[in-house]
Amino acid sequence: MRIVVILPTIVFSIMTAAAFYFNDILLVLLALPLLFIQYFVTKGHEIVDQESLNAYIKHTYGISCEGIISFTEDLELYLYFPSKMKDNTAMVSRDKCVIKINGTVKSMEVYEGIEEAVTKLCKPRINKISSLN
Repeated sequence: MRIVVILPTIVFSIMTAAAFYFNDILLVLLALPLLFIQYFVTKGHEIVDQESLNAYIKHTYGISCEGIISFTEDLELYLYFPSKMKDNTAMVSRDKCVIKINGTVKSMEVYEGIEEAVTKLCKPRINKISSLN
């Protein structure tokens, strides 16, 4: 996923440098659609509710963490009163993520927190289920 975000910028930079080197503005105009592609790729993963959160996790990580990672609008409540959260769960809002793992509470940026929650909360559960079969 990250290469899709970075690659258009790199190609655009190379084509812009080539345009200045060869003194040809047409190369810059040919590379402009790459920036629009980059914008639409990065804009598509905005988390605004529980459905978009589940879709993002399913698309990015290929697993389902329903019941473990939840979306809420009033995340400050869980920051001030972490006892309201169940243990080994994560709560996500539009701009923050709060994770409670074995009594330890962490507050992070949304996508960084989702990544940590998936790796620490959802992946071990999947490994336990697959080892039972």
